Amino acid sequence: MEKGKTRLVEDGNTIYEIDLDCMKRKQMLRQKEAANTKNRQRKTSQKRAK
Repeated sequence: MEKGKTRLVEDGNTIYEIDLDCMKRKQMLRQKEAANTKNRQRKTSQKRAK
């Protein structure tokens, strides 16, 4: 089993283990969704202009 990269974050008396690979995938997904939203807004604006 491969060990992924993790980061330990301390918040008060609690320690969280953050999976950096998972964070990277989520960030890429959010960026793709944001790009799709912009494209949809542009297409909608063009339809209204006609």
